[in-house]
Amino acid sequence: MRQALLVGLLALVAVSVPATAQEGPSATLAVCRTIENRACEGPGVRFPVTIGKIWAFSQATNVPDKLVHVWFHGDQELGRAVTKSPSPKGSWRTWSSITVGPNLLGDCRVEARDANGNVLATERFTIVKSE
Repeated sequence: MRQALLVGLLALVAVSVPATAQEGPSATLAVCRTIENRACEGPGVRFPVTIGKIWAFSQATNVPDKLVHVWFHGDQELGRAVTKSPSPKGSWRTWSSITVGPNLLGDCRVEARDANGNVLATERFTIVKSE
């Protein structure tokens, strides 16, 4: 049974950074403590279980359909958050979150995937009892 709940996509923002047609789809990914002013605050790879919630932040370029954040604890998929692209030829940002509890102690990761399931970025992180 999945005890971790995926809170899901909270927002997306289009930014006006044009990309050339020759570039393929790409994305960056960071795990952080919070999102402030549409940016990742407190990025890291180690978080205490008491944090309550952690966030994945991506910037996508030339991702024409959607970007999917896929959250994992070990090899077990916890859930997905899907964002449709507001700017298929440009650059845009999106973020999602998960609720953290004792059942998530250990190694975790989040992947940013395109509509075809291709992994564009991966960020590994660890949930610990205390910092």
